[in-house]
Amino acid sequence: MNRLSQGVSMRGIIRVLCVFFLLYIGSISAYADEAGPHPPEHHTPDCAASQQAAVSQNQHDKLHARKACKKKKAFELMVSLEGAGSGRVRSDPLGIFCQIDCSETYAKNTRVVLSAQPYTGSVFTGWSGDCGGTGPCSIKLKTDTTVTANFMHIEPPPLSLVTPYVNESDMREINDFFNAQYDTLPWGRIHDGLDIDPDGNLKPFQSACSGRVKKIYVFDEQVTLIIDCDATYSVDYNFETQAPDTGQIQLDHILVTEGQLVAQEEVIGYLYSAENPDRAHVHFTLYENAVPICPAPFFTPAAHDSILNLVAVVHQDVVMCRSGNVMPPPLVTPYLDESDMAQITAGYSATYSLSPWGYPHDGLDIYPQGDMKPLQAACSGKIDTLGLQQDGMNGNWQVEVAVACDEYVMDPEFGGYFIPLTTKYYLQTMSSDPLVGQAQLDNILVALGQIVTQGTIIGYLNKVNQDTHLHFELLQFGQSEFHVLGVTGIPLCPQAQFSLSARNSVSNLLQTVWPDAELCYQ
Repeated sequence: MNRLSQGVSMRGIIRVLCVFFLLYIGSISAYADEAGPHPPEHHTPDCAASQQAAVSQNQHDKLHARKACKKKKAFELMVSLEGAGSGRVRSDPLGIFCQIDCSETYAKNTRVVLSAQPYTGSVFTGWSGDCGGTGPCSIKLKTDTTVTANFMHIEPPPLSLVTPYVNESDMREINDFFNAQYDTLPWGRIHDGLDIDPDGNLKPFQSACSGRVKKIYVFDEQVTLIIDCDATYSVDYNFETQAPDTGQIQLDHILVTEGQLVAQEEVIGYLYSAENPDRAHVHFTLYENAVPICPAPFFTPAAHDSILNLVAVVHQDVVMCRSGNVMPPPLVTPYLDESDMAQITAGYSATYSLSPWGYPHDGLDIYPQGDMKPLQAACSGKIDTLGLQQDGMNGNWQVEVAVACDEYVMDPEFGGYFIPLTTKYYLQTMSSDPLVGQAQLDNILVALGQIVTQGTIIGYLNKVNQDTHLHFELLQFGQSEFHVLGVTGIPLCPQAQFSLSARNSVSNLLQTVWPDAELCYQ
């Protein structure tokens, strides 16, 4: 073959190849026009689903579905909460904190472990969807995944108390019992519990309920021990030696520690009565939402009879309680108008809580909507504390105002009693400038020792930056009663003490940050 014929043949071959190439490019362009400029992989909820949907399509669509799934490098994990109960779900690695953030995108083949935690009054009943069982849910993400956590509401068992002492034979008598009026008993005073006298030294006392030791403190001749039976009820033991400077000796005979879980009938300590055997005793009180109440209806039949046996040693009129108990007036909000406030970023949470903000917190952090918003007295009482102070940790200035709420409610017919409560206001400037702190103090309208009624304007919150806020606390065992003991009070969940409208208002502000969050986590 000559060179001319060779050249013609080569040019023919090249032309044919070019035609085929152009036809191939055309077919791709035509498909791109139909499908759009970008493959729809981010809108495909599930690779398996997209491939299944492509079965009824042509072979070209099947191929594209497989390629899109292979190219997808991340998948979405979605969590939902179901049931009449409440709780939360967290992920490891981080990303999901449901109720708040219930979906997250993770890289392909990431193993995610979901943990469910029920809130008080609920139980976790198991997973459904792409996970099962009641343990941690472990998923390796190869496709978009949906998991449901199921929570069931449970009614708490009714409170049932055993005797505070281990053996009735170890006790001599019960001298004083619960009374809510001044003039109905021989000793003529209000008394919030039972005074149990031992018959000898180092007699054992036990936990009347199952629960957690909330507080232990000592002063001079007595040790106070508080056990939270549940979110509503607590029992208080005052081990009173009635001898000077024996508090530490008594503390050495306490067997439990703060935060410890105790079982009903577990021995919690021994009363040291050696130095004053005639007067040493344990003062026992039952509280409902921080208010002392008559314990009689809560004792088991055997415990009830045992206590009345000891009462009968001293009193002809054998009763455990005399006169009704009057609940304290409900608290109003510490702010005057809900519209003046922007949000509450954290509520009350105990050390062992499941709060969405994730740390212990002894009050409410309330952020104003603007400058110079009025604050009001949540209860009637006396201005017990007022001063400017600098935070030792961050150097910021704050003004502290404490209102010791009225201690007694006297009713002509029924009498009444409740333990003193204190409301505390920390107006936190979040500024280290002392002039800013002084300016906030100048915006306080009340004076130390002043008597205020509920709703009195106590001052205005001076907003100097976006972090300025009011920290509001409710304290059990009011300051005015315990100054001599050096005890400023135990932080208390304010939920049960708020009026219904106040509780709803505070919850509204909290849920702007934490949807469906509870006001308190015990």
